[in-house]
Amino acid sequence: MQSVIEVINYWVNTQPQAVAVQAGQSSLSYQQLDHLSNNVAINLQAKGVAVGDVVAICMPREITIWPVILGIFKAGAIYLPVEQQWPLGRVEAVLKQAACRFIVGDSAAGNIPSAQKLLAPDTLVKPASAAPSFSPLCCDTAYIIFTSGSTGQPKGVAITHHSLWHLLDVMKNTLALDNSLRQLCITSFAFDLVMPDLFLPLVTGGCCVLDNGAAINSPQCLADQLSALEINLLQATPGTFQTLTDSGWPGSNKLQIIIGGDKVPKALADNLATKVKKVWHCYGPTEATVWSAIESYPVNGQLAFSGALPGYSFYLVDEQGQLVTHTNGKGELLIAGKGLALGYIGQPQLTGQKFVDLGLPEGVQRVYKTGDIFQYDENMRLNYRGRVDNQVKLSGHRVELGEIESLAETVSGVTRFVAEPRKEQLTGFYTATDNPEVIEKAIKAELEARLPWYMLPTQYIHVAALPLNANQKVDRKALHAINAPTDLPPANKERESETFTYYKTQIQLAWRDAFDSDIDENANCFDEGMDSLKVVSLLVAIEARLQINLAMTFVYSHPGIAEMAAALESQYHGSAASDELSQSPQLIKLQSGEGTPLVCIHPVGGGVFHYRLIAKYLQSVSVYGLQAQGYDGGEPLYDVVTMAERYAGVIEKSLPTKNVRLLGGSMGGVLAVETAKQLKAKNIHVEDVYLLDAVGRVEGGNHKRRPISFKGAVRGLSLRLKDNWMQLKAKLIFSVGARLPHVWRYQYLTLVNHKALDKYLASEHYEKKYQGRVILFRLPPQPEGQYSDKCLGWDKIINPEPIVYYAQGSHHQFLESKDFELALKAHY
Repeated sequence: MQSVIEVINYWVNTQPQAVAVQAGQSSLSYQQLDHLSNNVAINLQAKGVAVGDVVAICMPREITIWPVILGIFKAGAIYLPVEQQWPLGRVEAVLKQAACRFIVGDSAAGNIPSAQKLLAPDTLVKPASAAPSFSPLCCDTAYIIFTSGSTGQPKGVAITHHSLWHLLDVMKNTLALDNSLRQLCITSFAFDLVMPDLFLPLVTGGCCVLDNGAAINSPQCLADQLSALEINLLQATPGTFQTLTDSGWPGSNKLQIIIGGDKVPKALADNLATKVKKVWHCYGPTEATVWSAIESYPVNGQLAFSGALPGYSFYLVDEQGQLVTHTNGKGELLIAGKGLALGYIGQPQLTGQKFVDLGLPEGVQRVYKTGDIFQYDENMRLNYRGRVDNQVKLSGHRVELGEIESLAETVSGVTRFVAEPRKEQLTGFYTATDNPEVIEKAIKAELEARLPWYMLPTQYIHVAALPLNANQKVDRKALHAINAPTDLPPANKERESETFTYYKTQIQLAWRDAFDSDIDENANCFDEGMDSLKVVSLLVAIEARLQINLAMTFVYSHPGIAEMAAALESQYHGSAASDELSQSPQLIKLQSGEGTPLVCIHPVGGGVFHYRLIAKYLQSVSVYGLQAQGYDGGEPLYDVVTMAERYAGVIEKSLPTKNVRLLGGSMGGVLAVETAKQLKAKNIHVEDVYLLDAVGRVEGGNHKRRPISFKGAVRGLSLRLKDNWMQLKAKLIFSVGARLPHVWRYQYLTLVNHKALDKYLASEHYEKKYQGRVILFRLPPQPEGQYSDKCLGWDKIINPEPIVYYAQGSHHQFLESKDFELALKAHY
């Protein structure tokens, strides 16, 4: 076998009904995966995709990703991953360099240039009559991954089918994997580490499990998924594992982990080795197909490599290009073997510089010059020592400083720009013709429009002249001695609004939650030891307090508490809320406007600030969020009908109107319908009820009983005991008038709301008819399960039948769907 497709075909014939891929409640067997990927291949060819064409994928994290990628392979085309979060400028640069004419995506991907032909995933998987007319050969390009480039443009690395298959085959044998493998994919689709996540289980006959994007930003969510989904292999960068261990994760004796992509701290490796079945320490550049060295790491072991994987060879050369073969010898690492890339697409000169022929006693070998400096120890094991150039690793990603510098120097008024890591953060030093403050804003805008978050400097320093060394080159070491302003411009105390003060206080509390310390509101976070791992921790803490899901760039663009508060005030226009323990639901104004007010009712987690997107979509409308009682740590309500009665009372008391519209996502939709019933009893007219992927009682859907294995029964019992213990602790805390600790507040409220929802859907209260107009926005239909019901169960209790709109996307990120946005605007 020489390709991933051939190996998957083996499992299709051997175990056709085994689960191959899983995402949330959806799954595909090997037979279904094969069938759908054949459909994709045929439909791609019908739409003009030819052998060797590059097909980009810009899709949300959903199960369709596997049939689409494999369909591209089967069509003889080349897979190019593009992140939905990338700025449009970077997407355009990548597609142009790859000569890409086709993009598989949906209208939710707002960064797709109009020059490319957009292909919808749901149409590609539709039945086709013939078999694909082409099967990939081992010498053909499988995929292109873009990394940072020193010339100001990203560079695309082309990897063959055979190189990909070889890596996966070697990993399967090295890690002793079989068809019991359940591997969780948390990696970005545009990061080359994702390749083993996507395909290694398919090579072993196991199951790929896709995270929806929540785990990478929430260590608690990641820990929960590892346990609940029975994951036995996880691959991630040191940063992800550090946040996981810092969260108090107890570990798992059934879990193997793969750690690499950045320097691994020894303390972290030792900690992990005590928590899991086995730790695999890895090294490899993108140009050598992800990993070229994998070593088992024991407690108190050495973070060094004894050699390359089978099929690869390592060589060290000194500055004169001579082989280094003695103990303590140091040099640049060159890699040869089956995993080498074809080169950089559209850059033959760069390919010739990095992929060279090396004369050896046994003959000439084609090698890749990694730019990584390694040193042999006394046992001839390789230890990483640094770089020969200006390439650095930031948050596990390779970054060419020259790419940042070249882009910044295109800004009018910038005469010179140098990017340099200081204290593990990136600082931009620049000289300018005049008005540095204006030019700095222009630099920030240009970089944010063209670069992913991990390549953005966290600090900018204007200098009259850059320090030079004796060779008249920039003295980068001298840059570290340049002092930067440690404080941001102070906030105008006299003009602080109530909303600004609220956001500032909540962010300061979030800082305390994350780091158990305080920070001045005008200090630059990155001068206080902030790094990319701590950025994630802070964002998780902010999200827990405000239910605002912020991008990494938010902290990089607003590195002070006061700056963040001002940005949130400007962006969300939220009303201040008290930090006192609340004994009732909170109606929070998200936007002032005209006409009938829209009240958005919380989902199962209790928060409402994510509904800010609704306010953004409906800019002239008054929008409110109804936050759950107990969201601030107080005692929640335990019954849906009681909740709805309280919510109707809050709306009646707080809004001076006899007309209202209600909206709810997921559980919030169930609450919206019940609240509408209560409001009608109070003679308040409910003009419309908007349900966002909210599922009612679906016969054969959400109440379908499934056989439970003994192992599953034991796990279920363990979870129930854990839940019961948490509920007992909560009652004791509430009995003395205190609030729940922040660390499990959200978990408790979610548990209570799930129980209330299940109880309500099975009760007679649910069956009481609602007479009024209801609009249901939902994910596309599925052949079976709850999503096979057009109205998701609501037609049984709502008259007239709900108006239904379909929107591509995912349940957890439904608000962000472009289809939903357009449908809501069109209907409202």
